Amino acid sequence: MMIDLTNKNTTFNVACSDPMRFHHDQAFQFSSVIYREARWVKTGHLCSLKNSERVELNYVNLKSEDMNCFLRYWVNSDHDIFREMIIDEFPQEIDMRIMMKEIVAVETTRFGKLFIVITAKFPTSREHTVLCIGYHNSKLTLRTYSPDEAFNYCNETGESFRTENEVLGLLNQKKDLVKQLENVTEEAEKAELEAKIQSLMDEMNALIGSCDAGIAIIA
Repeated sequence: MMIDLTNKNTTFNVACSDPMRFHHDQAFQFSSVIYREARWVKTGHLCSLKNSERVELNYVNLKSEDMNCFLRYWVNSDHDIFREMIIDEFPQEIDMRIMMKEIVAVETTRFGKLFIVITAKFPTSREHTVLCIGYHNSKLTLRTYSPDEAFNYCNETGESFRTENEVLGLLNQKKDLVKQLENVTEEAEKAELEAKIQSLMDEMNALIGSCDAGIAIIA
């Protein structure tokens, strides 16, 4: 099969005439992959990615729940998965509430467009720890950045996601403290945790107030 003979450091571009029959264990093991007919692709295929540069999929059977599963995998992975992923032609419109369920995230703007930003749980083992999610004209675009890396969109360069990354770090700390608070019965310990949570909220609000991007906490 051609895929077995192809250099893994190249771009693999396929338009399959019978996409539901296409399957190969190494289908996502290339530096970049483009599948014009990707109805066969499942969440497990996406989770097999590692250090890929670009992934482009058209005509997928993936739904909002599938993308939620993959994004949770991205958050918890200990390695970089991809730099850019573009998915077009979903079977139905993506429901952002379902896709982002139980994922700590913020909304922000760049060049007048709305984006969602999330961060990796294990930043020390990954280079690109910020994920920018755009859903415009029924096309889902995912691109990863390091916190200080300039945002790039349609050949335009914008401000990095440093502030959003800091806000998300505080949100994750708050989430952990809230979980601890649920199991505390002693009033003194409760008061201490509540004070820490309030301090984090104050710090978050100060960061959000100092940013012109219109950051909003969504989860």
